Amino acid sequence: EIVQGAVLSARKTGSPPLDPSAAFDGDPKDWNLSRGQRGLAQLIKLDPDRFPGPVLTTNFDPMIGLALGECGIRYHPLTFPLEGSLNAPISVARDEVNIFHLHGYWRDSPTLHTPQQLEAKRNQLQKSLEQHLNQSNLVVMAYSGWDDIFTSALADCLGSDTFRGTVTWCFYGSSPAEIRDQNAALFEKFKGGIQQERITFFHSVNCHTFFGELIADLGFDPATRSA
Repeated sequence: EIVQGAVLSARKTGSPPLDPSAAFDGDPKDWNLSRGQRGLAQLIKLDPDRFPGPVLTTNFDPMIGLALGECGIRYHPLTFPLEGSLNAPISVARDEVNIFHLHGYWRDSPTLHTPQQLEAKRNQLQKSLEQHLNQSNLVVMAYSGWDDIFTSALADCLGSDTFRGTVTWCFYGSSPAEIRDQNAALFEKFKGGIQQERITFFHSVNCHTFFGELIADLGFDPATRSA
């Protein structure tokens, strides 16, 4: 109830009541979507061959999916039991994107939010996550890299001799030295990947402005972007 109440607080004032038990996220226009969420959805819509998804998130809320829906893209939220596998096929349809909610979803799903839950070993899920990350170009944005299932799986991937994916990690901070100092444990965890040049770090990435700038750099004109 606490999680659902927190999520529902993101709805606009005056929007109609939404019952979480109805298995429905509501109309995107009734939610306060951020520029970053809308920008990500626009990028996926405008260039689906280069940015097909899936989207992996540790958030409980439906905001990324709602932003996709606002762009006319069907989204499929996927959640997992505490010990389970990421065994759903990755959608390759141009009008549908899978969203993997690694810590649960705001409705019809348990949510992982205590340290005991987040730090618990989930071996089956971790192995399947590693398989999905292999051969992929993963971009990490707006994520702190805490000690959870995703960071552990990614570190294992980067340290594996058989891993053939690449990782681009984006930080909001503007000072490389400060970023390294504040994230020393994270850099240590990824040491193997850094040495093998499998992971690249960037600073000064503001998700609320980045996607719009990237879309412009890719050559999409304003009329196309708003279509």
